[in-house]
Amino acid sequence: MAVTGRDRLDHVVGLLAALRAGATYLPLDREAPEERNRWIREDAGATLAYTDGELVEVDGLDSLDDPAALADAPDPERIGRETAAGYLVYTSGTTGRPKGVHVPLAALAGHLAAAVDCFGLTEDDVVLHFARPTVDVAVEQVLTALSAGACIVVPEEQLIAPAALLDLLDTEGVTVANLAAGYFQEVVAALRADGRPPRTLRLMISGSDRLYPDAAAGWWAATGVPLLNAYGPTETVVTATVHEPAGPTVGEGDAVPIGRPLGDRRAYVLDERLRPVAPGAPGELYLGGSLLASGYHGRPGLTAGRFVADPFAPEPGARMYRTGDVVRRSGTYAPLEFVGRADHQVKIRGFRVEPGEIEQVLAGHPDVAGAVVVAHDGRLAAYVTRTAPDVAGTALTWPVPPPMWPVPLPMWPGCAPTWPSGSPSTWSRRPSPRWTPSR
Repeated sequence: MAVTGRDRLDHVVGLLAALRAGATYLPLDREAPEERNRWIREDAGATLAYTDGELVEVDGLDSLDDPAALADAPDPERIGRETAAGYLVYTSGTTGRPKGVHVPLAALAGHLAAAVDCFGLTEDDVVLHFARPTVDVAVEQVLTALSAGACIVVPEEQLIAPAALLDLLDTEGVTVANLAAGYFQEVVAALRADGRPPRTLRLMISGSDRLYPDAAAGWWAATGVPLLNAYGPTETVVTATVHEPAGPTVGEGDAVPIGRPLGDRRAYVLDERLRPVAPGAPGELYLGGSLLASGYHGRPGLTAGRFVADPFAPEPGARMYRTGDVVRRSGTYAPLEFVGRADHQVKIRGFRVEPGEIEQVLAGHPDVAGAVVVAHDGRLAAYVTRTAPDVAGTALTWPVPPPMWPVPLPMWPGCAPTWPSGSPSTWSRRPSPRWTPSR
């Protein structure tokens, strides 16, 4: 069931309705171009849509208010709840099209139980639901709270200034909050400015991107509230590992560790031949266990390449997910430390972005001969070569959501967008981006 809401509350209703009916929840971004949403609905095979509080058939506009129309709705008794039900979240893909990650109900239920235990949620808690409705963290925020009998606070505004959020936490008596790392840093800066920590908050969770030691130390100094650093690709069911910094002395390094596996998950740090690396050496992170997505919807080849056999598991047929993240740890039971990526995937404002998807969009324009997209200072920059030297510029209609829009740059003649050694970081000839304010 595709859900496009006016706000977070519409998505909460859609999520609960889909799971209660034994259907698959498919959140869509209202700000994304309709072309992209239409493609996702078709690729997912959505038969129902919950849009602005109304349930409609995808292939028609008839409201499903009468019994005859409801006869075509999914029947929980006909569907295998453990396999068909769950949720389907689309993430950026390298081929120019997003890819759908399907999380079955069994994996979701197992993760929720582990997260509720890790966060210590009870019926006395008040949990903030602040994630964008189209990311998997939103599913975790809503369902962990409700499954523990807790109350959720759903802000009406999509965007809230950090100082206003602190006031909201205080006014609503929020006890547990989960914020994207980039926004969390802004909240810490606001705390440093006026020093008014929320009085009822007992746990802060930061995720979706790197958590820097300075922000963690600033949080501890301003509030004394415990902080968890959460990590997890969509394919490993939201939060796969957690780490609690050790009080005000967070430690040195480029980022706070991402910690240890949560629930029924196993973490392996392996080399290119799937051999465990020596303690302290970098390697690619593989995550195994039962709490994994079933794979990429309708893409068995891609699924087979990323979800591989787990040779270390005691049970036959076990799988592990190849994250593409390079990590290290000092010992078998030491916390994992994030080092970087093994490919070109980047994080922009907490969103996974495959530059290849945006490059495909750019290359499809008649005035563009080639394109390379890179991350620069937390933003995307697009470098392109044009098809004719007299073309001064071009207009593009972006069939991607706003977080994936690159900052427009001049089209540089004679500057071929290729990597001399296959790595964006080594392309030193590219001109530095000059940011201009968006209108």
